[in-house]
Amino acid sequence: MSRSLSFTLAALLTLGITARAQETASSGITGQVLDSSKAGLPGATITVTNTATNAQRTTQADSEGRFAVPNLPPGNYSLKIELPGFQTAEVKDLTLRNGEIARPTFTLGLATLSETISVQAESPLLQKTNASVSQTISQKQIEDLPVAGRNPLAFASLSAGVTPQAFNRGTQFGAAGSSRSQYVTVEGGRDSSTNYAIDGVYVRSLRFNNLSINPPLDAVQELNVLRNAFTTEYGQGQAVVSMVTKSGGNRVTASAYGYRRDDSFNTANFFGQKPGDKTQSGFTGGGPIIKNKFFAFGGYEGLRTNADRTLLGSVPGPALLSGDFSSVATPIIDPVTGAAFPGNVIPSSRFSNFAKTLAPTVPAPNNPGANNFRAIKAFNDDADTADVRLDQVLSSKHTLFERYLYYNGRQLNPSLFSYTNFPQRGQNLAVGETWVISPAVVNETRLGYNYAYHLNAPISLDGRNWVGDIGLRNLAGGVDPIDF
Repeated sequence: MSRSLSFTLAALLTLGITARAQETASSGITGQVLDSSKAGLPGATITVTNTATNAQRTTQADSEGRFAVPNLPPGNYSLKIELPGFQTAEVKDLTLRNGEIARPTFTLGLATLSETISVQAESPLLQKTNASVSQTISQKQIEDLPVAGRNPLAFASLSAGVTPQAFNRGTQFGAAGSSRSQYVTVEGGRDSSTNYAIDGVYVRSLRFNNLSINPPLDAVQELNVLRNAFTTEYGQGQAVVSMVTKSGGNRVTASAYGYRRDDSFNTANFFGQKPGDKTQSGFTGGGPIIKNKFFAFGGYEGLRTNADRTLLGSVPGPALLSGDFSSVATPIIDPVTGAAFPGNVIPSSRFSNFAKTLAPTVPAPNNPGANNFRAIKAFNDDADTADVRLDQVLSSKHTLFERYLYYNGRQLNPSLFSYTNFPQRGQNLAVGETWVISPAVVNETRLGYNYAYHLNAPISLDGRNWVGDIGLRNLAGGVDPIDF
């Protein structure tokens, strides 16, 4: 069992030249304004506008025409560059990905008339400013790609060098090792060597260092897999899976989806078993609470899986359970006298309390061969997850966001004579503030809270207290139902 709680508070102070040299978990724009002779244009005004919320940041080019607008949330932006006596340049659609620093260069010509130059922005195919090896799964890819399971890590496993959950790990490690894909391995590393973050806040189980929360997939704006040589602010991992949640904007948006796998359309395998029924559905919605000032976005997803599992085992027959071992050639020795029991039959008066309690519960063989007992039991995998995000634009120099994630998963795994439940619950809170103190100083504060609960919970047959019935004393197994 594991209950883990982590608390993170980070304050980043970004100063002039440093803003152009360092990457952060947020995005940013760093560039230069030139004239037709390729000389820097000082004093140019650069206005950056978030196209979804209409939030604006303004700065001015320095003596060399250079400018920096750091600590921007990932999203779509427009840029406007103005300087009296020169043409105005505009970039209508610039997409900033998570942790990406865009580095455009603008050349302004002399303006005899009112002229504006419109530039179509495109993401560069080659990142020349850092040596990190990464891949971004965009929002459109998340919406369009037919990935089985529809969870974020299924998309992460599409990246080069990334392997999904290993089948040989089994379920003995609890919820993090159950059939939910709660981790990926990157370039041969351990599964526990991959770090996970959502909106810059860790979402890990401290028991296994695996992903503790699956956010609603349609609430994820983008997913970034950092495989090598990434910057130090991520830390605590040989690789990083970083996600950004969607935020609301001035336009009202909504979506709903549903996926259904029906067993009646499936073919049984060699053991007569089908994959079972599965339903995965959800919805999202977002929009302005106060136009240009206050925005909200939320989503919910529910998973319901019900399947039969064919289980095989070996059980003793009724004669053996009654003490009759006459069918066995090996003599059964009485430990008291040292002689064999007559006819290889153990009298019931010599049965232990353990045998008297358990023998009546052993079922009779029902299957030919060495595995003489066959049972079909139900497997259930259910989960509910929800996301709420609020964004506020207090001024052109001050923005806030708050995001809360909730996850509650239950997975009931059958064995031949019992069940094991793998409950998995998680809550994650992120609060962020960006304050532009001056054109040269930007302060970003991020507060994070993560709660993860994983448990191996064997379920006693019929809720019976086996330890107590056998007569064992002073054991937790006779007191706590989880240990019966």
